[in-house]
Amino acid sequence: KQDKSNSEKTLFQLIAQRILKLTQIAANNNDKDTKTKHEEIHIPLYIMTSPMNHEITKQYFETNQYFGLNPDDVYFFSQGVLPCLSLSSGKILMETKFKCAMAPDGNGGIYNAMS
Repeated sequence: KQDKSNSEKTLFQLIAQRILKLTQIAANNNDKDTKTKHEEIHIPLYIMTSPMNHEITKQYFETNQYFGLNPDDVYFFSQGVLPCLSLSSGKILMETKFKCAMAPDGNGGIYNAMS
């Protein structure tokens, strides 16, 4: 079976492949006298999602068998959301007549999301 070129792979797949390679290198270089089993090396992958894509991101990993990673080493966490504001007026934007438009709170929200 021909492997996809990197340009045809998702970022998640490329990151998983890199972690698998690092795990293999760590297992082979852990101790000169004793080879560590690949399964004994754990490099966690933390994936920050938004409430809008959290479930579909988890499903994507499940569908692709976590790209060979141990599912116990993959952690999904969702960032918070904040109301959307108009750049010109600073007013809160509305998604519907009775619901504020919300957007992920960005990289700054990582601290609250991980707590």
